[in-house]
Amino acid sequence: MAQTAGQADRATPLKSYCTGLLLPGERKNAEPMAARLYPNNVRQAHQSLHHILAEAAWSDDDMLEAVRVYPLPKCGPGTRSEGRKQECRTKYGFKPSR
Repeated sequence: MAQTAGQADRATPLKSYCTGLLLPGERKNAEPMAARLYPNNVRQAHQSLHHILAEAAWSDDDMLEAVRVYPLPKCGPGTRSEGRKQECRTKYGFKPSR
């Protein structure tokens, strides 16, 4: 994903943003995520997260494609167990290939 984001200096803020989305908490805005991620440096973290979102110079289609490849090894050819197939359908939204 970081490669899709473009410049190398965007890798850390993008990783922080994705981590913030996965952390518990109702609000998924930059400021509350910054407070959860970097409680001792909220102001700078908020600015960094805000910048990565406000200045998103990447292609949405390219970013979605980069994100989409993560579940593929679990749901690609050779997925035989019924439990794994059900996970692919419910969690990732697609049917595993045969």
